[in-house]
Amino acid sequence: FENSAQIPFLQESLMDGIELFQQIFKRKPTLFVPGNGIYHPQFNDTLAKGGVKFINAQLFVDVPDGKGGMRKSFFRNGKKLNTGIQYYARNCAFEPTAGGYNGIENTIEQIEASFRWKKPAIISTHRVNFIGALDPLNREKGLDELGKLLKEIILRWPEVEFMSSKEAMKVVCNSQ
Repeated sequence: FENSAQIPFLQESLMDGIELFQQIFKRKPTLFVPGNGIYHPQFNDTLAKGGVKFINAQLFVDVPDGKGGMRKSFFRNGKKLNTGIQYYARNCAFEPTAGGYNGIENTIEQIEASFRWKKPAIISTHRVNFIGALDPLNREKGLDELGKLLKEIILRWPEVEFMSSKEAMKVVCNSQ
């Protein structure tokens, strides 16, 4: 937002989105992922009132300064706010159809570092890596690379547990 006059509209938009989610899925959302990773803590109360328990925020988040610009802010993984909401960050990336992708090695290194620090590996990826409506080869490449990644993870860490974001956040945030 560019000024504080825009805040009420944005708060109302968030509540509208939460209500639509409830109508469609017959339950409250528990996880909020800000569009393009831009987020301002100004909206924590609104999200908490809507039932949100977790916000996916990168470690360094673009936060609107209220004057049309952005500043970087540090969001600590697992930090619990007075609203009850907790932040979490994905610490590994898997984007097999992105330009410059050179195989699963970088993701494996990120997972290895997470485990070395006794942290869960929370892998970020996007559905664009696994769709083939415009180009079936995109889906084939994405799924093939995902298969390679999963096999390598199981080979290196046979005790690994895979879980949904909701399950992982309960574990991560309750252990902080």
